[in-house]
Amino acid sequence: MSSRKMSYDSDKDNNYLKNIWDDKNKYSNNDELRRKYCRTGEVGPMGPMGATGTTGTTGTIATTTATTATIATTATIATTATTGLIGTAGAQGPIGPQGPQGPIGAQGPIGAQGPPGQTGEMGKPGPMGPTGPIGETGKAGAIGPQGKQGIPGVIGSQGPIGAQGQAGVQGQVGPQGPQGIQGVTGPSGAGELSAFGYVFNITGGLVLGGADLSFTNNLLGMVGITHRQGSAEIFVTKSGVYSINFFVYSTNNRTQQIGVAVNGTLQATFNAGTSNGDLSGTVMLRLNAGNYITLRNIDDNIISLTPPPFISAYLSVLRVGA
Repeated sequence: MSSRKMSYDSDKDNNYLKNIWDDKNKYSNNDELRRKYCRTGEVGPMGPMGATGTTGTTGTIATTTATTATIATTATIATTATTGLIGTAGAQGPIGPQGPQGPIGAQGPIGAQGPPGQTGEMGKPGPMGPTGPIGETGKAGAIGPQGKQGIPGVIGSQGPIGAQGQAGVQGQVGPQGPQGIQGVTGPSGAGELSAFGYVFNITGGLVLGGADLSFTNNLLGMVGITHRQGSAEIFVTKSGVYSINFFVYSTNNRTQQIGVAVNGTLQATFNAGTSNGDLSGTVMLRLNAGNYITLRNIDDNIISLTPPPFISAYLSVLRVGA
C-alpha cells in the first residue's frame, strides 16, 4: 500500500512533532497534528460494535459557507508505507441495558442444621375445644387402704315405728311371782261364781301406738270367759256387769295413756303411769254375750314391756251382776 510523503513547513513543526512522538498520550489526543504529519498505516480489522449511546439533542443547522481547500503541490508520493502506531483505546462506553434474567439454577444441597434458636414467649391459650366423646369405662382399680374415721355426723331424727312383729313361740311358764296387792272387795254374789277369767303375758316386747296388747297365757279353770293364747281379744259368754282390772309392767318410766275397748271401740281411757313405769286401772262395764275386750295403747309412744321371765302384763274379768 502506498501513501503520500508530507513535507514539514518549518523547524518549529519538526520539534513539535518529535515531542508528540515521545508522548503517546499527547499524540493520540491531538487530531489536528495526527492528520497533518502522521503517515497512514494499514487499516485494522473492524472492532466489535459498541453499545448504543443515548440519543443526543437536536443540533442547529450551520450557516457558515465552507472555503475550498487548496491542494498542496509540494507533497511527494511515498513509495513504501510504514505501519502507524496503534491508537490508544477509546473511552469506555456507557453500560448497556440489563439483559434478560437467566434461568433458575439447580437447587443446591441442604446446608447443615443451624443451632436451635432461643425459646420464644409462650403464646396466649387458645379457645377451649369441643368436649370429646366419653371414653370406655376402665377396669376397677384395687381397693385403697381404709381412710381415717371421719367426724361423727349429726344424729338424725327418729325414724317411723316399724310394724309389730309376729308373736313368738310361747315360752315355759316362769316361777310364780310375788303376791299382788289385794284387790277391792266385790259385790256379794248369788252364791256361785258365774263368770271369771285371767290372762297374762310373759314374753315382753313392744306395743306400738294404737295397737292392742296380746296375752300369751290363760289361767286354768276360767268360767264364762274364753281367750286364744297369743291373741288380744278376750270374749264373754254371758251377759251382765263385769269388773275389768289390768296391770302393765313397762320400762318406759313415764306417764302413758292406755284404754279398754269393747268390740274395737274404746269404752274407758286412763292416763296412767308412775315413776317405775307401771300402768294399771279398773273399770266396770255391762257386756253382752259374745262381746270381746282388748287392752289398747292409745298413746303415740311405744310401750316397752318388761322382758321375761317376769310377767309383763295381765288382765282379769269378773262378772259381778246380771
